[in-house]
Amino acid sequence: MIISKEKNIQDQKKIAELEDEVRRLKGEQPRPKFKGKKKIKKRDTSELDHDDDDEDPPAPKKKSIPVDKEVEVDVDQKDLPKDARFIGTTERVIQNLKIERKNIRFVFKRYYSPSLKKTFVGEIEGLDGSKFGGDLRALIDYLYFKLRVPHEKIREFLMEFEIEISKGQLCRMLNESRPELEEELEGARQASLIKSKTNHLDETGHKLSNLPLYTFCFSNIYMTFLKTFGRKTKADAMSTVFGVNEAYCFDHTAINYLASEGAGEKFLRESRKLFSNTVFTRAGFFKLLEGLELSKPQKTKVKEAAMYGAYIKKAQGPPLKYLVTDDAKNLSFWKRHQLCWVHEIRKYKLLDVYGHSSIVDELIDEMRLFYGKLRAFRKSPCEDQKKTLIRLFNKIFTQKTLLNSVNEQLALTMKNKKKLLYVLEHPEVEIHNNLVERDIREKVIKQKISLFNQSWEGVRAWDLMLSLAGTCKKNGVSFFKFLLDRHNRHENLPYLGQIIAQS
Repeated sequence: MIISKEKNIQDQKKIAELEDEVRRLKGEQPRPKFKGKKKIKKRDTSELDHDDDDEDPPAPKKKSIPVDKEVEVDVDQKDLPKDARFIGTTERVIQNLKIERKNIRFVFKRYYSPSLKKTFVGEIEGLDGSKFGGDLRALIDYLYFKLRVPHEKIREFLMEFEIEISKGQLCRMLNESRPELEEELEGARQASLIKSKTNHLDETGHKLSNLPLYTFCFSNIYMTFLKTFGRKTKADAMSTVFGVNEAYCFDHTAINYLASEGAGEKFLRESRKLFSNTVFTRAGFFKLLEGLELSKPQKTKVKEAAMYGAYIKKAQGPPLKYLVTDDAKNLSFWKRHQLCWVHEIRKYKLLDVYGHSSIVDELIDEMRLFYGKLRAFRKSPCEDQKKTLIRLFNKIFTQKTLLNSVNEQLALTMKNKKKLLYVLEHPEVEIHNNLVERDIREKVIKQKISLFNQSWEGVRAWDLMLSLAGTCKKNGVSFFKFLLDRHNRHENLPYLGQIIAQS
């Protein structure tokens, strides 16, 4: 039997569609569809302005390469003919890198005082008793946190230069406490909140040995801030947003917050025993909380309420204006809250619609068109367009399809209408969460390479250094130069908070 070429193409297309359907059922993404190359239209030379024929097209701007040394190269006079004359010079930059060991033996002079019975020994500023210099420590941090090189590979690299360092020394160096850098990151976080109107929040899961952990990422266009917890409650999300200025105040605002969250009368009556207009530290408030007859989840709710109360009292640092997140319940604690449209559309791609994918595809196309109109509205908002978008939203998400799973998801989207359309009242707020997704991806990739952490010290080190790397990148600061400056205590680079404030 002879099968026509056209029939063969149709069969292959049908097979590809069925394979995509199987992938959707498994919760996977369908095969990407690649667009064909665009045909370049030929210019009609008859319509060209021939007065400009002699003008060259603008040359692309080249980034100037830094030069550390200049060498003049002349032609051997023996090779030149007698009639040769000098007509000028030409230049070429040869890029090179020199990596060399720089071990220094320090001879410390010692003095003994019989009267004080004490020995005095010379000290080296910046080493703090370490056997490794600032340049080496900066390189190790850069390789591990920025370039994601595993411990063993870093050690192999260093041993090529006869640097004697054990695996234990390397781990301790990477996991050590760095209060000065933590303080600098907090300064950058506070400066960014003053500069940026829109902030983003997301979370991802990983492990500490076999225990589940959750990392929240709070970021904006100026900074990245990662913080990890053993749970993923609203209190933990709020703690990430408020940074190290974690304060608690269980006043009338906090009580009203609890009531709005559906707290029962018995719960409210017991929690009112904490009522105070005083702002407490974390340790102080937790000590008061121990005396209440509340369950663990109820105490967590009280913490949320007290943190919110302290924020309203302006005890949590600079105010936060807009927050963009997905619709996870633990992230829904902010009033000026915009939900991410990319996350919302993604839900429809994962629905179980075996044999009816065309229904969902058409719906997703409608949502994408609506998303495009929202983006256009942000650039040039007007009242008429706002009313049109509200009507269009209602039309899309009140429709009924043949599939119950799709209808249920449409109802859930409709329930989130206020937060999805928050941008119509405040066009300056972003409508997707891509920025924080890119930021948190750095930690996800690091986890895939280095697997899970073995200690809380390692968890905190990852959060701190990945946060600093992301913040440096957003402000055009070389992370390696930043590490060199801070490890050697040169302080030639301004603090990140100052850079953000002056940008």
